[in-house]
This record gives sequence, C-alpha cells and structure tokens, in this order.
Amino acid sequence: MSWDSLNLADCFILDLGNDIYVWCGPNSNPWERMKANDMGRSIRDDERAGKAEVHLIDAGEVRCPEKLCPYLGDDIPDELPEEAPEAPPKTSGQKPSGEGRLFKISDEDGEIGYSLVSDEPPYSMSMLEDDAVFILGSPAGPAGYIWKGKDSSPDERKKE
Repeated sequence: MSWDSLNLADCFILDLGNDIYVWCGPNSNPWERMKANDMGRSIRDDERAGKAEVHLIDAGEVRCPEKLCPYLGDDIPDELPEEAPEAPPKTSGQKPSGEGRLFKISDEDGEIGYSLVSDEPPYSMSMLEDDAVFILGSPAGPAGYIWKGKDSSPDERKKE
C-alpha cells in the first residue's frame, strides 16, 4: 500500500479501525465522492458504533496525515496517475495466473478463524456466503478484496 496505489480519477477509503480516511482524487466525479463519503460514514456508524472518526483528505494536500504515514509514506507525490491502470487485454483461451487465494473468515465453530476456500481461479459469487467475510488476495499484486456478507457478525467483520 502506497500513494502510488491511488490515482486522480477515483476515491479511496483506508480503514484503520478508529480512524477512517477518505481520499477523493481531484478528477473524481461528484457521485464517486458522495459514495466514498457515505461509505466512510457507514463504516463508522454501522461497524464501529459511531466511535470511529472519518477524516476527509483534500487531494491538494502535500503532507500525509500523521496516522497514515506508516501506511502510505510521508509525502503525497506531486504526480499521481490520472486514472487506474487498464488491465491487460485477455486473449481467448488465456488462463488466470492462479496466484490468488480466496479465504473465508467465520465464527461458525464458535471461534473466529480463517479457512481457504479456493486457490484456483476463476472465482465466482456463488463461493461467497451471506453469513461470513471473504478475502481475495494475490501475492503478485498490491490489491486485496474484502467481501462482507450482509449477515456476517461484527467479530467476523473486525477480524479481516
């Protein structure tokens, strides 16, 4: 995770527990900004019982907010990419890299635990369950994806 992971056309949320940071690129559209702010407040209200603080970061700032520096670096770069990089085009018959893994976080056994759902793409929505949290990650890339089932417990949501 670094400032290089951001771009000027999108909005990003970094959830640090009691501090939730919302950064909207200057070229993001008003709907994206509104949704990012709503999502930050939703995390605060629904998952943190109103006890977290939402921080809005102005895309024009040049210094990193103190609590974010260990995660993103001290200085916001002068130049960020205009938009997210495009995924390389898929050719017919091309297979996924196979490096990603899908994990389930659940307390169905009475304790919060992780279990591997699959390490073989393709992944599908049918692998996800409403009463658990899932993490899809790849050692080859900077991104990880978290899916929180609508009926997942607060403990499962915090464990991610």
